[in-house]
Amino acid sequence: MYAHTSRVLTALYEELAAAAELEPERRLALVLAAVLHDVGKPLVTRQREIDGRLRVVAPGHADRGRSYLALRLAGLDLAPGVVRDVLALVGHHHEPRFLVLESRPAREYLRLARLADLELLYYLCRADMRGRICPDLSSQLDHIELFRLFAQEYGAWKARDPYR
Repeated sequence: MYAHTSRVLTALYEELAAAAELEPERRLALVLAAVLHDVGKPLVTRQREIDGRLRVVAPGHADRGRSYLALRLAGLDLAPGVVRDVLALVGHHHEPRFLVLESRPAREYLRLARLADLELLYYLCRADMRGRICPDLSSQLDHIELFRLFAQEYGAWKARDPYR
């Protein structure tokens, strides 16, 4: 997990170099989320047989990680908005890809925009994917780009109130 998190942080800092418009508190939330996005994995990791092969899986790690962090982050001297954003990013960091892969409708993008900052989620998802070693990295990154494009098309991108 350390190696992946280290690669995620390296990728995120590369992403942030191109995102100069992000305010300091949003940057802080994004960096903290990158460090903590998989904190729930040790709580739920187990082996499961998939297609005849024994695989290591961590179902529900995003939710468990968000729950694990909630009281711990609240006890730190962080702005409430930073805590809110970190929890949202950790808890929803897998959803963007699934919205695209499952061809989910606009209302699902708007729902997610109520729950998390989609721009920060986009950067975290890109960094998380770039922090992996996988043969289909290019197509996985394409899914994240499609997420951004769909979110923009549906009016959910950078929408503080996606229902306006």
